[in-house]
Amino acid sequence: MTNLSDLFPAGAGKQVSFTASGNVTSSGKPVVLNSDGTVSQITQTGDGQGTVSNLTSSDQPDACFAVYNASADRTLLIYEESGVLKMRVAQVSGTSLTLGTAVTISSGTPYYTTACYVSSRGADGIVICFYDGGSTTTKIFNTSITAGTNTVTKGTELNPTGITTGKGLLTPSSSSDSFIWTYDDNNNSSYGTCFAFMINSPTTVIEGSKTVFNSADTGYVASSYDTNAQKTMIIYRSYSAPNAQFKAIVGTEASFVVSFGSATDLTTSASATGSSYVGTVYDSTAQKHFMFYLEQFVYKGLVGEISGTSVSVGTAANLNQGDSVSNVGDYPVLGYDPDTNKVLMWIRSAQSLSTANYLVVSEIAVSGTSFTQSGWTQIGSNSYYLTPAPFNKVPYDTTADTFVMCVGYSSSGANQCDAFTYQFASTNLTSSNFLGISDAAISSAASGNITMKGGIAATGLSSLTPASDYYVTNAGAIATSGDVKIGKALSATAINLEYQS
Repeated sequence: MTNLSDLFPAGAGKQVSFTASGNVTSSGKPVVLNSDGTVSQITQTGDGQGTVSNLTSSDQPDACFAVYNASADRTLLIYEESGVLKMRVAQVSGTSLTLGTAVTISSGTPYYTTACYVSSRGADGIVICFYDGGSTTTKIFNTSITAGTNTVTKGTELNPTGITTGKGLLTPSSSSDSFIWTYDDNNNSSYGTCFAFMINSPTTVIEGSKTVFNSADTGYVASSYDTNAQKTMIIYRSYSAPNAQFKAIVGTEASFVVSFGSATDLTTSASATGSSYVGTVYDSTAQKHFMFYLEQFVYKGLVGEISGTSVSVGTAANLNQGDSVSNVGDYPVLGYDPDTNKVLMWIRSAQSLSTANYLVVSEIAVSGTSFTQSGWTQIGSNSYYLTPAPFNKVPYDTTADTFVMCVGYSSSGANQCDAFTYQFASTNLTSSNFLGISDAAISSAASGNITMKGGIAATGLSSLTPASDYYVTNAGAIATSGDVKIGKALSATAINLEYQS
């Protein structure tokens, strides 16, 4: 007898048969117990940042973001380089991007660029709005992506009636082929305003009507479209000197006119002093809107729901990494992953943190009227940032199951715009659901033996160090360090799963 584990048969009386949900690929694989009584091999999805594609190399862009066209299965990158606004089609291939030829939108020093996808228009459905500093006018047009290619064509520009400039966000609306621009109207005391439009051909956009939803200075505004209610959630800052207040309101578009219910106060005027950034994104699984605002140098998150023309909200909770100005990051934006049913929030980390001035991301799960949040994960090794105005969302490619990011980068005087895929790593392992180790491969829906806690796993294991503690990682590897402790090695090929930390 050369091994202590030879004293015991494999499993040592602790083997139990379970049905597998998904394949267990071989013996020696750690598994978790699912809520339905099945077992699954421990896996981790998501691979972080993909291969970086550089779009510019000369200056810090005012615009740098992306919009996904589901019909064309392409992402449109929209960015500024040396005062020239450009667009470029990106196709996801694995974790890399294949880029089309850059198309110039405007050379008139663009500001406040925003865009959205109107799904009913298919390949013609990405609309872009920007302020042209050269002509001092706001311009809106739609784009057409040629089927099966990385070619994009710009439609005819529309100059909305009575509009010069204003910070805002484009959002789809309830009517077919329509969308709204929610913005602060600089021609009307920066009042919060919705302007309705429609794409009426592959190359043209026509305007509807304007409606004021807030008769006060509305310096920050964000919106998200609710596909269930077919209405738009708007969160905004209403400012009346010397204080500001955050509110939410529901917009309903019909025949290219937007009507509103009563606003819901998210803060009091006294507590909102020193406020700035806002954001919202729709969680299509929970049928709720996750929202945030910056209040007294603290990021607050909360969950909102549309009922009729009203907004109901849960209790706000802190989001940021500290409660002082030195710990507050910049340029926060949101995205939604329909595969994991999670909201992601990106932000440029604060200078006082160990990841200073880097792009970091956190995963948020909505449940009922509240949410839970993971810690912050740094993306790449560059000082990336997302352009804050007007809080464009990070799009999710539903075919490739990945976010596509278009971000600014500034380091040692080198300012540029980069694009890459991003997947937030997630695992089915928790601190409490580890069950044991497989005795053999198990096909999905078939049954097989699992050596459980209290037994000795001695099948399919190798190269263990006797007397060492072993862990299972979020990716399902057995190692001397990891995320959940599982036992102590008895030999090079056996682990006593009775060990408790």
